[in-house]
Amino acid sequence: MTTIGDSFSIVAILMGIGFTTWALILAASLLFNGRANMAKERYEKRPWVGFGLGVLMVLTVGLISLVLAQLPNPLLKLMGTTGLMLLLAISSLGSAGLCQLVALRIRNLEPTLSPYAALTRAAMLVVVAGFFPVLGWFFVGPILFITSLGIGVQALVARTRPVVEGA
Repeated sequence: MTTIGDSFSIVAILMGIGFTTWALILAASLLFNGRANMAKERYEKRPWVGFGLGVLMVLTVGLISLVLAQLPNPLLKLMGTTGLMLLLAISSLGSAGLCQLVALRIRNLEPTLSPYAALTRAAMLVVVAGFFPVLGWFFVGPILFITSLGIGVQALVARTRPVVEGA
């Protein structure tokens, strides 16, 4: 038997997950601006490479981490959980790049909007798209996570371009 309190608890958990995901993407975009810009460039140029790399990461690191997290040994469980959190952190960097791209397009539509306001709206749009019933849960959310994971890996391993002064 489900009570109204159970329903409220589920709604509160979902709202908390949405808010913290939004905040994590904003923090990654603001703190790691250079890497997020690299991720934005990867999203613009070759997002399918990021999707392929994300699938590879999920099938290797993700599955190994899930198996380790299910084992009874506390050290192996910690290693598995750490692996899963690492995938989420890398994906947040890729999502920050996607949000910067969406924010740029929002600013093109509304030039008077500040860059921060456009970024917060973009992050909200990306997070809320994953919460759309059925389509967001099973299609948009997983594709965004996998692609952001691949793009985040590419942004982390990419070399920074040297700035040539006077050229």
